[in-house]
Amino acid sequence: MMAGRPARGFVLVVALGLLLALTVGSLAAARTTTLELRMARNATDAVLAFHAAEAALVDAERWLVEGGGDPVDTFTAAGTGGLATSPDYGGMPPWRRSDVWKEGRVPESSVPGVEQQPRYLIEWLTTLTDTGPKDNPLQPVTMDVFGVTARGTGATAGVTVTLQSTFGRAQDGSRARRLSWTELP
Repeated sequence: MMAGRPARGFVLVVALGLLLALTVGSLAAARTTTLELRMARNATDAVLAFHAAEAALVDAERWLVEGGGDPVDTFTAAGTGGLATSPDYGGMPPWRRSDVWKEGRVPESSVPGVEQQPRYLIEWLTTLTDTGPKDNPLQPVTMDVFGVTARGTGATAGVTVTLQSTFGRAQDGSRARRLSWTELP
């Protein structure tokens, strides 16, 4: 047997220190992973809300293409049934009123996986007469211009996306198309 110094427990202290460092590192990694999972879930939720709002825009534009009625007879200042007239200059746009979303139109086909089905509001902005197409510029075209605002909800009610498009439809039904779109804050 070798005679030596008495054991002082230095190995035990080093082992406990390493164990503590590994535990702290593991907890930090778990916390980072949890945060990344939440961020990914929120991003997925936002994409789902965007797709729901886009589906509502497409449904509204399809409704306008298929007829949608005469704006003078169909659209009201109150926005009844999700069909509103444009307010006077300086007035609050109908889509900013919270009560209008209770009556907003719901797309015909449902969007799976969302907390609430998307809704849309069609606002008749104006009627204008423009020059005709390039092949017949002397033939003027009278066109109704609409603002379509759609609100989509993600898998949780706290995530909403609001999209707005401007849509033009010739009164004679010869053509219709989306003129522009934007995502509202």
